[in-house]
Amino acid sequence: MTAADRPAHEPAWAAWSNDKLPNLPHEPTRRHPRRGRSCQNGFQQLYAELEARQLLFRPHVWVSNEWFTPDGVPGIAVPFYLAHPRLAKLELDQMLEVEGGTPELVHAHLAA
Repeated sequence: MTAADRPAHEPAWAAWSNDKLPNLPHEPTRRHPRRGRSCQNGFQQLYAELEARQLLFRPHVWVSNEWFTPDGVPGIAVPFYLAHPRLAKLELDQMLEVEGGTPELVHAHLAA
């Protein structure tokens, strides 16, 4: 895929090979997931469920290198590979699973 073929909203690294992608600087992946991504949809679902139960608590959510919740911090660190479908595919290719990923991602990978 060339730059001209890539959708305007997609980062250039989304078309990189699995061999080149691990050399991606971490900064582009640290941004909060864009609206419409499965990770962002999960955050929105969490907040909607908390609101539906009239709970005022809204945990902070940020992108990190793994799942964790630090002591004393009301929040959840979410693995960076859930921030973009291309990173989730790389995780699936290398680890044979995507913890926190969607079944649709796995089925799409198996069909490819």
